[in-house]
Amino acid sequence: MVVIWDRTMGSMARGVAGGLDADCYDWRNIDSGSGWGTPAWSGRYTTLEFLQQARDHGAAPLITANLFGGGYRDWADPNYPGVFVCQTVNPEGLAADWVRYTNHILQNYRQGNEGSLSGEDLRVYSSISNWATKPKLLTSGEANVPRVQYWEIGNEPEVPGYYDSLTNHYLSPNDYRGRYKLISAAMLAVDSTLKLGPCLINPSDPAAAVSGCRPLRRTRQSEWISWRIIPTTAESRTPGVTPTA
Repeated sequence: MVVIWDRTMGSMARGVAGGLDADCYDWRNIDSGSGWGTPAWSGRYTTLEFLQQARDHGAAPLITANLFGGGYRDWADPNYPGVFVCQTVNPEGLAADWVRYTNHILQNYRQGNEGSLSGEDLRVYSSISNWATKPKLLTSGEANVPRVQYWEIGNEPEVPGYYDSLTNHYLSPNDYRGRYKLISAAMLAVDSTLKLGPCLINPSDPAAAVSGCRPLRRTRQSEWISWRIIPTTAESRTPGVTPTA
């Protein structure tokens, strides 16, 4: 999920669809994810294109880092063929590399000087596996894009799944805290100025969810909490359960 705070148009925030698909999405591959947040007509948006839009609107971008880092679409599932099965595969590395791309590589390199990339910059740049023919860097005369200072760590970890979109998504408050600490530490190691926060949804035990995040404030791994109030029951967001009115 990506959001921009559009200052020039007077709005506080503007969402660019994603939601739970944020935890299926690998930023290096524009065809990744469950397909829910990236339908065929969406235009297969790259991170660079998003930041160009933020720049052109005078906006502050926010990005949700993938909480799991891996997974696959299960086309053999008898109820929901193609449902995305979340798997934990180096989420801290995926998020840290995304920070390096947005806040270092894009700020220091332009099209035509790719040969000057080296070390970790070259590794991360080369890891972008599928952006089709879309550019990975700004042109030489193009205005800078903004750094991404605001990041959510995962999206609604209390939700176990959602119909034919994804499954195996639930994390307990303690598990989420541990995952959050792991990912945020890796991201802050790349850019210590980031402002990070958890993304929660109306859980069955709000006190436990908040207390799970509270210790992160003391280590500056959490600057804020994104709390989504959704007018449905937790069960209505579970695969196979029809939402209530």
